[in-house]
Amino acid sequence: MRTPTLVVMGSGDPDFPDPSAEAARTARALRAVPRVGVETIEGAGHYPHAEQPDRVAAAIVAFLASAGAPGAPREGARHGA
Repeated sequence: MRTPTLVVMGSGDPDFPDPSAEAARTARALRAVPRVGVETIEGAGHYPHAEQPDRVAAAIVAFLASAGAPGAPREGARHGA
């Protein structure tokens, strides 16, 4: 892949014996350029985006900002400021 990519996984995903290890394996397999990240949402299951949408959204925004994605807020910038 030739775009920044973030793998988001719930720490309590029942489909995997070790959700964090599965997320890391997926990230390695993607080999995204220029960057791939992993975010484990503690206390979430298989659908972290539905179970903890604010935490997932914050992780996505932070990842995009750190990856320098066009239109993403710069690190340290306040939303709506």
